[in-house]
Amino acid sequence: MEIARIQPRSVTGRDEGFTLIELLAVLAIMIFMMGLAIGAFQNYGKNAAVKSSVLQMKSALSLARQNAITKRVRTTFVFGNTAGERGYFYLSTNGNSSGMISDTNLLNEGIIFDFAAPNTFSNPITFKLDGACTFGAAARNITVRERGGGTNRMSASMQVYPLTGRVKVVSD
Repeated sequence: MEIARIQPRSVTGRDEGFTLIELLAVLAIMIFMMGLAIGAFQNYGKNAAVKSSVLQMKSALSLARQNAITKRVRTTFVFGNTAGERGYFYLSTNGNSSGMISDTNLLNEGIIFDFAAPNTFSNPITFKLDGACTFGAAARNITVRERGGGTNRMSASMQVYPLTGRVKVVSD
């Protein structure tokens, strides 16, 4: 007994496939979607640099607090902007570079501290032996931002609480 083979036939009687217009329409939609995706990720690298700088500072502030408590010595977090407008910070036991306990750390390229005037030093943050800070009663804000103008200027802030020395990132 022989089994009959049925071959599919086109409904319209033509060979099946895509037309050139259909392929061009799909290609145009894909190009449009890729353009949207590239635009969405274009500033991702700059935002990552700001976030990385904030996490680096948060770690250094925590280290300064820990050093003050464990070694029973006042530890200061000194930060500012260089002449080339790049943020930097270091930890010190006497508030200046002669008592440094860490290397000078530069923020990511193009990231600076948000001060009123460039090339100025901030008021450093000093941790006492119990981990509290020496500044007033209100939390201290530290803001970093992308250098230069423009509409996409990224920034992030953190707060240092004076009674506990706790550091909290408040905006990314």
